[in-house]
Amino acid sequence: MCRMAAGDGIRILAATPHYRPKVYENGEENIFSAVSRLQEVLDREGISLKLVPGVDILISPEVIPFLERNPGLTFGGRYALVELPAQFVPPSTEDFFFRMRLKGFTPILTHPERNAEIQNSMRILEGMVDKGVLIQVTAMSLTGEFGDHIGVIAIRMVKSGLAHLIASDAHSARHRVPILSRARRILEELVGHEKARMMVEETPRRILQGESIEFSRDTEDQVTRPSMLKKLFRKKSSSNA
Repeated sequence: MCRMAAGDGIRILAATPHYRPKVYENGEENIFSAVSRLQEVLDREGISLKLVPGVDILISPEVIPFLERNPGLTFGGRYALVELPAQFVPPSTEDFFFRMRLKGFTPILTHPERNAEIQNSMRILEGMVDKGVLIQVTAMSLTGEFGDHIGVIAIRMVKSGLAHLIASDAHSARHRVPILSRARRILEELVGHEKARMMVEETPRRILQGESIEFSRDTEDQVTRPSMLKKLFRKKSSSNA
């Protein structure tokens, strides 16, 4: 995976295993140790990739206490990855994100394009963004590799200003791969070179440095035309052939 990421031009990779109480009991101690050992291997093998420790946390009452116990798993001391259940949005989610911000943590919501309730109502996501939540879209969603429906949702989010950064969300070297270049090409077609650069390079850099991020979104929902979607997905299929 690391060789693949480096070959795609990725130079910094956030290693973010899941945390779920009583399921994935990860924390600073074991994540720091694993990242350090892997970094040693990469350096020894001459693979130009810097690893950054982090964690992706399923939303629950445990999130804030966990982050307070494990501040080293935030980015820049303030940004934290949080994910939703796949099928629904818990009713107290906006209040939960508000409490996170009161504690000094800025939530980055990961892959909401794959959440069934958000797919049916983008207004939910708009409310989160308006309250300062950053949105991270998975590269393979944008390229249609999770299916055309999720691809349409991801493109709609980008066009509407409801996506702030793109991540590989890689899990293996075969099925969920650490590749960003394909999604970046689609981003450039959708929003132009400079905004694509911001979403792939500059915004992640600012997050890692703990810098403030200014963003605005379009007030009008610019749903991409079906013909454009077919064109993009046709290009994706051709490039994978």
